[in-house]
Amino acid sequence: RCLVVVFPSLSTFKLRKMKQNNQSNITTDKTYKCEIDITFPSSKIASQIRDVINVDDEIGDKVIRTLSVVSSSSNDTTGESNALRVNFQATEARLLRVSISTFYDVLNVSLKCFQEFS
Repeated sequence: RCLVVVFPSLSTFKLRKMKQNNQSNITTDKTYKCEIDITFPSSKIASQIRDVINVDDEIGDKVIRTLSVVSSSSNDTTGESNALRVNFQATEARLLRVSISTFYDVLNVSLKCFQEFS
């Protein structure tokens, strides 16, 4: 038996390092940010994936992850919110990279489960 995984049609990845304020403290200032948009076939699937992934928080307070369902840029005419937007904020680039990698691992497992049981 072969399992074929179909990934979302559009994944947008933006990474930017924000300038630090000279008076800010690196332990509280989240200077590394990333935004990922993943488009799904329907808003129901995007919401279900968000709910599944949102159960687990990031470990510690050095990384903040927020998940939301938004309208995809390719589907703005219908107004359907079928894209999962994930925002990361971290104090270090290494922590940001680890969090993003872990997110993609969890997303991959979630998509395989949805494909197998849906």
